[in-house]
Amino acid sequence: MNPLNPLIYNPFDAGGPWPFTKEAIERIGPHSHGIYGLYRRGLLGRKHWIYVNYGELQEDLLKIMKCDPPFGSVVLSQNPTHFDGRGTDPSEDVEKTVKDLITAYRPSWGLSDEDFVRIRKTSQADHRETKQFLRRIRKASQAHPHA
Repeated sequence: MNPLNPLIYNPFDAGGPWPFTKEAIERIGPHSHGIYGLYRRGLLGRKHWIYVNYGELQEDLLKIMKCDPPFGSVVLSQNPTHFDGRGTDPSEDVEKTVKDLITAYRPSWGLSDEDFVRIRKTSQADHRETKQFLRRIRKASQAHPHA
């Protein structure tokens, strides 16, 4: 049995999901680090996963909501309705967990190993380069959409 089967196991055990609104995000409180995922609720409550990542929960989600680089506008273009998340244990291999969740949930905005490294190193000073990078990824994802 795959422990990350999204039909059986919910890795986001922090009491969510929550609506993807500023008010709900602000209730998280600052400096809460963890894993989070955004999705759009579809017919019959089905979740269409858009994005899974890790970081400072409130800060990252507010950046996405404001369309901040490097990927806020891309995620928002998918119209997320809800998010889920949880804190992380210092001994947890968070990057591996996120990669496993991406494999299990198949979000429309999934990151490869190279993407993880590049986005984590991206800063505001690299804004123009980041926009070019995101255009390339967007084109590639449109050419090879998930089934």
